[in-house]
Amino acid sequence: MYGKHREHSDETKKKISESLKKKIKRIHLETGEEKIYASIKEILLEGFSRVGIWRCCTKRSKLYKGYSWSYLEE
Repeated sequence: MYGKHREHSDETKKKISESLKKKIKRIHLETGEEKIYASIKEILLEGFSRVGIWRCCTKRSKLYKGYSWSYLEE
C-alpha cells in the first residue's frame, strides 16, 4: 500500500489484530534454546523486527537473527 491513501478493509484489520495476539515460539539453532512469547509486543521489546519474525512465521524465510520462529497453535 506504499503511496496509497486507502485504509485497510475491516477483514484485513481483523486478520492483523489476530496475528498480533498469537503466541510465537523462538528456537536458537545452535543451542536449541526455546522461548515462547505471548504476543509480538513482547518480542519487539527485545529489539527484534516485526517483519523479520513475520517472514519466518509465514514460511517466507527460514531464519531471523539466528533463530527459527513459528506461531503456536492454540
